[in-house]
Amino acid sequence: MDLTKLLQAIEEFIYEIACLTVLIPKTFFLLSFRPGLVHAYVTQELEKPKDERFDRFASPLLFWLVTGILPNFAVLSIFASLPAIRELVPPDYWISQFLHLSVENRFVALSAFAVSIPLAFAITIARAQKAETSRNSLREPLYTQCYCLSPLLFACVPIWYLLEAGARGRHTDITYFSSAYYYALGAWLIWVELSLFRAHLQIGWRRSLALLVKSYWIFLFVLIILETSILTFVALSNMGAEERKSQTSLYLW
Repeated sequence: MDLTKLLQAIEEFIYEIACLTVLIPKTFFLLSFRPGLVHAYVTQELEKPKDERFDRFASPLLFWLVTGILPNFAVLSIFASLPAIRELVPPDYWISQFLHLSVENRFVALSAFAVSIPLAFAITIARAQKAETSRNSLREPLYTQCYCLSPLLFACVPIWYLLEAGARGRHTDITYFSSAYYYALGAWLIWVELSLFRAHLQIGWRRSLALLVKSYWIFLFVLIILETSILTFVALSNMGAEERKSQTSLYLW
C-alpha cells in the first residue's frame, strides 16, 4: 500500500470530521426546522455537479444518520445490554428478537425502521407528481424528508427513558406528562409533512391531509416488508450459526 495515499486518506478523513462538527449543528438549527427552505435548497443542490453538492450544510443522509439514528441506537444498545430492562419488555416475539440481535444486526433493523418513515412520504410525493417510482424521482423528496425528520428522530430519544421509567413506576412527576410529549411529537410530524407536501406539490391543506393519510398506509407496507425481511434473514443466519457451532462441537468430540 502506498504510504502517501494512506496519509492523504487519513488527512481527508480528519478534515471531514472537523467539518461535520460545524456543519451538523449548523444544519440542525438553520435548515432542518424550515421545510420550505429545505425543499428549495435540495432542489438547487441536485442541479449542481456531484462533487459540489451540499457544501453549505451536511449532506442529508449523513445528517439523518448522525442526528437521527445513532442517538437512538446508542440508547437501545444500552437497554438491550441490561437484563433488568429486558424483563420489562412485553413478551412479544418480534421485540424479543430485536433485543437479542447482535450490535450490527440491531443497527440494520433500527435503520430499516427509521428509513421507512421518510421513504413512505417520498413515495407519496413522487406518485402525486405523476412520476415513476425510481431512483431519480425519489432522491429529492427523500433528501428533504431526511433533513426535516432527523430532529424529530433525535427528539424521540427521551421516549425510551420515559417508557423505562413508566414501566418501573419511577419519576411519576415526569412520566405524567409523557402523553403530552408524544402528542407534541405527532403534531410536529404532521406539520412537517403537510409543509413538505405543500412545498413539493403546490397544493392546499385539504389535499395535503389526504396525502398524509395515504402515506400512513404506504409506511405500514414498507415497514412490514423491511422489518420482516431483515428479522427473517437474521433468524436464518442465527440458525445457520447454531448449526455450524453444533457441527464443530460434534467434530471436536
